[in-house]
Amino acid sequence: MITSESKLVQLLRSTTKQDKESLTKHFIHHLEYTVGRYVDNITPRDLYLALAYTIRDYLIDRWNEVQQSILFIDGIFDGKDVKIQPY
Repeated sequence: MITSESKLVQLLRSTTKQDKESLTKHFIHHLEYTVGRYVDNITPRDLYLALAYTIRDYLIDRWNEVQQSILFIDGIFDGKDVKIQPY
């Protein structure tokens, strides 16, 4: 069972820095590893995809922070199976 003190939860709680340097590093990472491109063969579409993946990661981080605050910080999660229905 995964508890709020488990190593997995601690790793997921760690947030990504949201400064210019971190954004650039994540963008380059996605360009090279997610899109699979390097300096010699980059197209405008590749740049767009890498940027989209980078922004998606930041949005997911923020979404997870909100969900974490709802379940753990506000005290709703007490070890029961909690389900959230998004609308």
